[in-house]
Amino acid sequence: MDSSLNRRLVILGGGAAGILLAMKLASDKQKLGIDITLIDCKPFFEYTPSLISVLYEASDEQFERHFCNITADYETLLGGLGVKFELGIVRDMDNENVILGDGSQKIAYDILVICTGSFYHDPWKVPCQQDRTTMQWQDRLDYLRTHRDKYKSSEDIMCIGGGPVGVEVASEIAWRAPLKHVTLVSSSDTVLSGTPGGVADGAGRILNHLDPIRLLTGEKAEKVDDADDSTYKTDKTNTEIKTDLVYLCTGIRPNTQFLQKSHPNWLDDKKRIRVNEYFQVRGDDSSGGEGNTSNNSKSVFAVGDVNDVNEPKLWFTAHMQTVHLYHNLKRFVEGKNDMVPYSGSQISMVISLGPHYAVGSFNGFVLNGWPFGRNSGSKLAAIAKHTVERVTMNDFHSKKLANDILYQTHEKGHLFQKITGTCLSQR
Repeated sequence: MDSSLNRRLVILGGGAAGILLAMKLASDKQKLGIDITLIDCKPFFEYTPSLISVLYEASDEQFERHFCNITADYETLLGGLGVKFELGIVRDMDNENVILGDGSQKIAYDILVICTGSFYHDPWKVPCQQDRTTMQWQDRLDYLRTHRDKYKSSEDIMCIGGGPVGVEVASEIAWRAPLKHVTLVSSSDTVLSGTPGGVADGAGRILNHLDPIRLLTGEKAEKVDDADDSTYKTDKTNTEIKTDLVYLCTGIRPNTQFLQKSHPNWLDDKKRIRVNEYFQVRGDDSSGGEGNTSNNSKSVFAVGDVNDVNEPKLWFTAHMQTVHLYHNLKRFVEGKNDMVPYSGSQISMVISLGPHYAVGSFNGFVLNGWPFGRNSGSKLAAIAKHTVERVTMNDFHSKKLANDILYQTHEKGHLFQKITGTCLSQR
């Protein structure tokens, strides 16, 4: 087929969803007659969930080596697959083009998939998302090294937020530097609120047995106005916290800045992209139902943290949505009218509790160390955490196959989940 006649499929963002979608579509691009371009503000893929263990490695050499192991150059990774990579900051988009940088560079598309993910607090965020300038690999390493130096020079550290990031940061520091003092403040009555009970209860019990950690739940911590910047106080018990370093581990914000002026009707009140059950972008809600997918947005899709699908914003769910979209995109490109609605996924997750232990839930089965690692966590879950990292980095070309298997066993529209759901409902 003449490549000049191919449909142009552009992917915005090379995180969890973007890179997996590019890899899966690359195998079918000739058959489907598509050219694929991936755009990102940095020239390398980064497995962000592993940054916590990277930042607190025992030595500077291990820190840099681990960072190398969770990053990969896009040109090298995608070039061999026949996928084009464009480095740039997305400024805007219209019905035909993605507009980069100062507006002088345009990338034409026939089909667009927005996978721009979320914006995190320091140091996990990629600064180019806020500074609006591209970032090189060495810049990212230097940025993380600066935050590592702040950690190394601090004795009293506070983590605000009892979700997965706060729990992982606090426990990693407690294991790596047991002479430091760590205060973890959670506004919920438990840590890991919203996860299966066995996971949350196990994590809370384990954190309370780590000597360097002081766990404060059911409270918020705020800076004391008439004191120096290092003094915080909780809102209910008025517990005073002196700290050298504060990590904000609360909330994520979708990277939709480039849409907020030109396409505000695509966004909900949390600035997430509104999509239908096929991940197609929805326009103005006023028309209601299927008709609210406007003609110029039928070829625009959004998956992962950036959309408004009602499920946890995790790398896992981003992968499950991506595999589902991959199958629907093949139908869409072939002109078929049988795209399949996304039914949501049974959540599997692993939360590290230091370098050697973790807690997790796998398709409803909880691993929290009970009974042998009751107060330390599960070694099996920790092995699973490491395995997820290496699969994500495509060791042994395992990324596509592993996610296909997870999708078949976790997406609720599939037989395995239907049988599991029926069994659980009859208990």
